[in-house]
Amino acid sequence: MCFLAMTALRFNSAVKAFGDRLKERGKETMVVIGAAMRKLLYICYGVLKSGRPFDPSLHRVVGLWTQSERDVQPPGPVKTPARCGSA
Repeated sequence: MCFLAMTALRFNSAVKAFGDRLKERGKETMVVIGAAMRKLLYICYGVLKSGRPFDPSLHRVVGLWTQSERDVQPPGPVKTPARCGSA
């Protein structure tokens, strides 16, 4: 899996952009490779689960997002309603 991740970091646009972002944050090489392995596993699972071929346009690539999309803050914690009969 390690060699697959190293190859993907060189030639797959989605994984390469992900690895570049991690390197910019100061992550070590083996941490970047480990994260790439995990990303590849998630991609493989998604392809198997959905039955559709891999589409790199579904993965975020740095430089393709506008500034307003980068500035969007994630929503706050979701409050769940109290259960009936709970004290």
